[in-house]
Amino acid sequence: MKVIISIFLVILLVVGTAGCTFQNFDFFDSNDTKNYTGYGVSFNYPGTWMVISDNATGIRNIGVYKKENSTLNPTQINIELMSTQGMSKESVISLYRNTQTPGWTKISENTRTIDGETAYEDVYEVNDTVNFSELMRIHQITFVKNDTLYLILLHAPDKEFDVEKPVFDMILESFKVVKSN
Repeated sequence: MKVIISIFLVILLVVGTAGCTFQNFDFFDSNDTKNYTGYGVSFNYPGTWMVISDNATGIRNIGVYKKENSTLNPTQINIELMSTQGMSKESVISLYRNTQTPGWTKISENTRTIDGETAYEDVYEVNDTVNFSELMRIHQITFVKNDTLYLILLHAPDKEFDVEKPVFDMILESFKVVKSN
């Protein structure tokens, strides 16, 4: 019976991680700065965080997660790369900036520069008890480069967001498009 349970657990592990690429998935915290390069982008992140890239769904998605006690933390960055499908920069950015998400309340909007492009940053308070156990702050950043939309979501509990801001800034300031997608 122990053999069957062991085999089942191995199969479950393989199926559960199929299509995901883990970088820095060790649980030994490091003060070193790491670098992620994949999907035509590159950025730095702290060694105390980990990166998971999804390559199974066809959507180019990168998750950067704060490690805490060997578990994933709600403090994270999600980066999604999508083709503009021939739409203009203005149309694509407008489409994503004007999408309403239930439970999200926009509290501010800004612009910033990421890899030489104007990026639009919309800041939300998210009081969605179905998906989050506490009030969250999410920054949605959109920009277009080389006919690709970059949608970046910075997530953290509202009470912790400002503490995590230096990590978010490190990733955004080092973010580069390293090849055309």
